[in-house]
Amino acid sequence: MTAQGISQLSVMFFGAWLALSGRGMTVGGILMATQLMNSIAQPIQDLPSIFAARRASLGLVGKLAQMLGENRERMGGVTLPATLTKGISLSNVTFGYDENLPVLSGLSAEFAAGGCYAVVGVSGSGKSTLLSLLMGAHSNYGGQIAFDGCELRDASLESLWATVSLVRQDTFLFDATLRENVTMFTHVDAAELESAVRRAGLASFVAAHGMDYPCGEGGSNLAGGERQRVCIARSLLHGSGVLLLDEATSALDQETADQVTRSWTPGSCGSLTASWCCATAACASRAPSTSSWPCRVATSGRSIPWGSRVPGGRGVAPPAGVPAERRCG
Repeated sequence: MTAQGISQLSVMFFGAWLALSGRGMTVGGILMATQLMNSIAQPIQDLPSIFAARRASLGLVGKLAQMLGENRERMGGVTLPATLTKGISLSNVTFGYDENLPVLSGLSAEFAAGGCYAVVGVSGSGKSTLLSLLMGAHSNYGGQIAFDGCELRDASLESLWATVSLVRQDTFLFDATLRENVTMFTHVDAAELESAVRRAGLASFVAAHGMDYPCGEGGSNLAGGERQRVCIARSLLHGSGVLLLDEATSALDQETADQVTRSWTPGSCGSLTASWCCATAACASRAPSTSSWPCRVATSGRSIPWGSRVPGGRGVAPPAGVPAERRCG
């Protein structure tokens, strides 16, 4: 029995004793006292959960304030070019969310402007962490990350976010129309919008439902693949010079994934704005649509070529269509 139930019984028994002893207590008075006891006992019973929620929220608010403070500190800095001419280079990059548990260790790689690259590795090998670093989410990494020779720590976040777009596997959509979710509530040229929708593989959906189709809260009216394509169209429309993709086609069927991926490849689409792309996949066999791209295999936070030996003695085989002797660099 809960404390609230015990208190109610106590009030009823005490009221009954007062009534039977002729002290002027009536049945109505007993019922009223019981209801008043509920009003007193319920708030008291809620106090522990309120204090626990307050303590947890203070920790979250503290982390949020810290992140906002770090962003304000980095609002100034060197302005990156809208379109990279050299590319992105990583030199001996080391990073870990915990100082004693590095996620990336001594990672070095060169990604030339105008190319498409696939970073492939098992779960937990640091692929998504690498993309987060390239988006400027963390500045406490070791080594050097340079955009056209400019160290990432010295670059302004405004210019970085204008130059680089990231499409994550977990999508976010507003409770608004398809048009508003793609354009982010801004006015854009109709031809540019049509091009982004077509290259994202949304043309057939738009033809059937129109751009004013309501997406619902969190895209509840759309399938998983459709939500991903909306986010891809959003990034393509943004026109960033660098497009990063974190398993952005994982919810698409293979035919659609191939169609969308071909629209990112330089030379296959003259209107492609991204000068450098990076797609990640959980394993090599899950990325056939990017098998023709120069590839890096991420394992234990390092970058190794196809066919190299990994910890545990197992070799990393290239996906179908990629020669085993192919090396990435």
